[in-house]
Amino acid sequence: SGTSSVTMRSSLFNGYDVYLDGKYIGTEGSGSDILDGLYSFRVPGNMWHTIVISKNGRNYEEPGNCVSGASYRFTL
Repeated sequence: SGTSSVTMRSSLFNGYDVYLDGKYIGTEGSGSDILDGLYSFRVPGNMWHTIVISKNGRNYEEPGNCVSGASYRFTL
């Protein structure tokens, strides 16, 4: 029921891969996304999710419940 907005921000990584619940969803700085360390996407709301960013064998994992209609920002 609804979605949540998620923004990942990293000053350590540029061009990182993003995974949602174990599935690849995109790469920061590819396609129409600017290579600036920011990557935004939407997730189904009122559900538990695990978001992982990965670059050069280094991973950062952020698990949590995303409430429908809410916005989340994670900074690395």
